[in-house]
Amino acid sequence: NGFELLTNQSAQNANGGNYIYMAFAADPDTEAPTVAKSFSTVAYTGNGAARNIDLGFGPSLVWIKSRSFARNHYWYDILRGVNVQLLSNSTAGNATNAQRLTAFNTDSFSVGTSDEVNKSAENYVAWAWKADDNESTINTGGSIDSVVSANANAGFSIVKFNKTTDASTASTFGHGLSSAPEMIILKRTDGTEDWYVYHTSMGNAARVQLNSSA
Repeated sequence: NGFELLTNQSAQNANGGNYIYMAFAADPDTEAPTVAKSFSTVAYTGNGAARNIDLGFGPSLVWIKSRSFARNHYWYDILRGVNVQLLSNSTAGNATNAQRLTAFNTDSFSVGTSDEVNKSAENYVAWAWKADDNESTINTGGSIDSVVSANANAGFSIVKFNKTTDASTASTFGHGLSSAPEMIILKRTDGTEDWYVYHTSMGNAARVQLNSSA
């Protein structure tokens, strides 16, 4: 239902500039994701060459970790795009690397030649979740619009938003699900910040942090 501009260059998105655009859509996939093909854990051994890691469905979020060495935890999702990584053992924001996760495919994901995700003879594990088969949508359900890819059948969604108000001002963001989420993982992508995890069992005012032992 829309598209997102990731630039402030004058050719596309100058402050106060007027533009004309056309948008062409492909036929949507009318088959909703099933619960059985919405999550998978896969263990694999690296070979040092670009390859696909089979899942049996097209993933939307992938978390990769070495089981052999003390390496980082790498997170990738379709809203930020391939090559854009977050590390859940770090407070750092987005970073890019062209040789780690390189593609989200219809039944797999692709990795490059980086030792962090595909060193020869090294063992890895990946957790993969499936959101919507179609393009992400602009969600206006909160006080600030969000971009959402949601799999309502599995109760899973990926949400991207820009906090446009002062930090002291409460904001709400649409998540695209049919009921209130029971667990939320939140990470700032444009700067340094902890990974905040909320769960209903802890109550509304409590949190834990993926990057901390607290």
